[in-house]
Amino acid sequence: MKKFKRVVVFGCSCSYGFDLDDPKASFAEISDPGLRYLKNKEYRLNHVYGKLVADYLGAELDMFACPAASIGHMRWQAQNWLEQTEDVSDSLILAGFTEASRESWFFADYATSFQKADASFNKHIHNNSISHRYVDERLDPQWVDLYKKWMLLSHCEEWEKYNFQQTVLFLDGIAKLNDIEAFHFYMLPNQYKTDSKNFWNSPDMITKLNKAGMEITSGKHPNEIGHQLMAQWIIEELKNRYD
Repeated sequence: MKKFKRVVVFGCSCSYGFDLDDPKASFAEISDPGLRYLKNKEYRLNHVYGKLVADYLGAELDMFACPAASIGHMRWQAQNWLEQTEDVSDSLILAGFTEASRESWFFADYATSFQKADASFNKHIHNNSISHRYVDERLDPQWVDLYKKWMLLSHCEEWEKYNFQQTVLFLDGIAKLNDIEAFHFYMLPNQYKTDSKNFWNSPDMITKLNKAGMEITSGKHPNEIGHQLMAQWIIEELKNRYD
């Protein structure tokens, strides 16, 4: 197997490890999501599929996935990773592609508006957050209005295809320019295809988990066993590519 020094993960909540909550910890009294993030961070990062793959490869994990993130947000995170990391040599990008229908808008005041613990790397408002029950009550209603207007005036299937292809090309370009490896795959169902040699054109992970009879959490995210299975599938494909 090819040697890697670090595994860097981009993606949405399924790659982030959302709902991987420490069973020995109590979160009932924690209403602030930032505090919950800090209290549960160690457990989550020790059980997420990216960590399991990194451990197998004897590499460090760089986690840049984000709950509710779009694939466009993955481009931001990839650039952010490059700017923060002095030496990216011998890195492996793991990019779990979510639905191409998601969009994100840059929000410079994210930290001061929400006081989030993850604000240093998550400076976007995601349409998937706006449209779901966990939208923050402190969210300016103008963001909701922007989302509605975007759906009416801009969103279409042609844009989704462009969004998907642009992200694949961006991540492939980063890998090529920095002489590192990239491994992309579908995390959630996605109708768009690519000829990129870095893309694993296998069914999406959630569909595969469902077919395996694997229950996911009440929040519709993979649990600990689900992350173990995803890591196993990824490792098997990496062996095919790099052994």
